[in-house]
Amino acid sequence: MGIALTNSTNTVVFEASAAGDPIGTPVFTVTAGDIAGVIQHTTANATIAPFSFAGNAAFANGGGGMVTLCQIVAPAKFASQDITIYLYNDTPSSLVADNAPYVLTASNVEKLIGKIVVTMGAVINSASVVYGQDTSYIPYQCASALKTLKGTMVTGSAVVAPESGGLFTISLTVTIQA
Repeated sequence: MGIALTNSTNTVVFEASAAGDPIGTPVFTVTAGDIAGVIQHTTANATIAPFSFAGNAAFANGGGGMVTLCQIVAPAKFASQDITIYLYNDTPSSLVADNAPYVLTASNVEKLIGKIVVTMGAVINSASVVYGQDTSYIPYQCASALKTLKGTMVTGSAVVAPESGGLFTISLTVTIQA
């Protein structure tokens, strides 16, 4: 693990030496005077991993249907942001690392079913979560050996600090074709 330290006027920036390297919690020792200002973690440092939706999206391997509803529950810090869910009929490969633009690789184009953009609602009554839903209709056909759908999630352009144990619940409603 390495940390690159840069300084520009009154700002000190810590970055991972290599993309994907974790950054531990820096320890600051003040030998004289005071440190004023704000400590801000502006970007997460994680790897994007595909996920599977629980339950079957088809009666048989290779079956299909129609996505009719996508609902998301997210930490409150995602209020009023767009969250994009990319749906695949098989596990996508060669995903980009966190903090990089989402790029649909050639190997994943054939697996892509579609994408759903959900605009998250506002925080209500100081709640710790926000809700969003989209009713796009997206037809799908599962891969020949699967009865499930796969997905990746990309958050909006606003930069938020990650939170330990932050939980996203993504639910799809599907109509399965016989």
